[in-house]
Amino acid sequence: MRAASRFVSTAHVDWHVQVCGQGPVVLLLHGTGSSTHSWRGLAPLLADHFTLVMPDLPGHAFSRVDDTARLSLAGMSADLHALLSTAGLTPRVVIGHSAGAAIALTMVLRKLIEPAVVISLNGALLPFGGVPGRCFAPLARTLARGSLVPRWFAGRAARLRVVERLLESTGSRIDGDGLTHYHRLASNPAHVAAARALRDGGIGTPALDARVLLCHSTGLSHEALIAHGGEPFPPAAAVLLTGYVTRRLAGEPVSRIKGTREFYGRDFRIDPHTLDPRPDTETLIGAALRIVTEEGLDARPLRLLDLGTGSGCILLTLLAELPNAEGIGTDLSPGALRLAAVNARRLGVEGRARFVAADWFEGLSGQFDLILANPPYIAAGEIAALSPEVAGHDPRAALDGGSDGLDAYRSIAAKAAAFLAPGGHLLVEIGPTQAQAVAGLFRAAGLAVEENGVLLDLAGRARGLHAISAGGCAERRRPPKISLENRDVRGSFRTAK
Repeated sequence: MRAASRFVSTAHVDWHVQVCGQGPVVLLLHGTGSSTHSWRGLAPLLADHFTLVMPDLPGHAFSRVDDTARLSLAGMSADLHALLSTAGLTPRVVIGHSAGAAIALTMVLRKLIEPAVVISLNGALLPFGGVPGRCFAPLARTLARGSLVPRWFAGRAARLRVVERLLESTGSRIDGDGLTHYHRLASNPAHVAAARALRDGGIGTPALDARVLLCHSTGLSHEALIAHGGEPFPPAAAVLLTGYVTRRLAGEPVSRIKGTREFYGRDFRIDPHTLDPRPDTETLIGAALRIVTEEGLDARPLRLLDLGTGSGCILLTLLAELPNAEGIGTDLSPGALRLAAVNARRLGVEGRARFVAADWFEGLSGQFDLILANPPYIAAGEIAALSPEVAGHDPRAALDGGSDGLDAYRSIAAKAAAFLAPGGHLLVEIGPTQAQAVAGLFRAAGLAVEENGVLLDLAGRARGLHAISAGGCAERRRPPKISLENRDVRGSFRTAK
């Protein structure tokens, strides 16, 4: 099912979704504490007849939520509606397991979806009644704070029959592979303790972050962690994990702790000299590849320029996708340029990439088919209000766009026309409210910005701007507004207009 994975961002959730099959859309919602692996047996039976959409629920597995207050029936229902709206999907059938059934029915009752059928598999539709209903939640929270609980829980879970009875008590049937998956994670006290600490510290995705940090501290893949989860935890790894959890509780992003970030299906090294690449920036990659395909440019050598390259994620991704391209990345930070060169070697494109210390176009010569940039565009007075993960860890120079957030665009607009080849393209990332202002700067500098020049991200927000050199305004088909990118195979799942 790995090839079916997509990653989609909406207002509050970075979703992991698996999409496969063809036909009427069926939405499958798993239960609490599970993930899309719940459907590993059912999905192959349905995929020949239906388009299956299987998200990890917010805060589960690989779906991250920005606010734990949204982990409720109402919050998850609203966020699932946002996901479906973003993707342009209308489910004809919804299948929900356990809490997934409750979420499905909540969406129907709130008129967020209107499927022909809702199928509940062992639906968790009723709360505990009487005294247990009033006591269970606060008692569970109190017990979970105790220092002995992770080890006690994991010790109990080390016996396969204990986990089997726990799962049986939910009324769900789980095959041997599924039982093994739950058993190995639940019997790892380090995983339980890390998840509990992160949850108590207000981290929105404690189980996911704990699992990633546990893998990083042990050097194990997720699959290897599942396979060896019940084995003794090495003391050196325990020291590392404690340090990682402490850093995460202080607001340091998991990607900073690991020193890597996935971008368009590839891992990039990051460090304090570079911006942490985010999925929004993949909007530029998608736009650039569409331009190359629609104009038939992939058959000839292309020259690319990446202004403010940072980790090199934009330039190097395009070089990896376009074997006939070569490019230059500029940056003022020597540390960022060194790291970009490291990433180029790791991706095997170092022979087609060159990195130059420059203030935007300073010291460059020649013309380029594509110029791209993710410049600093946050107004200086707004930086302090950003999340701690951003304001406290991204370089200020990569964020600060001056008093109005537009300083970098003024510098780029002043010289871009001279460096664009005839018919060349300029693609820049922008803030959601900056399209009109940046388009005005580019037009005043002699560049053309067409009506469809605003690039939308997967949440439908303005995220980029596309300008063209003089004489390069040939009519082109408007690109699709929404796509679900498959980061593993870098294909696209597109809905009809």
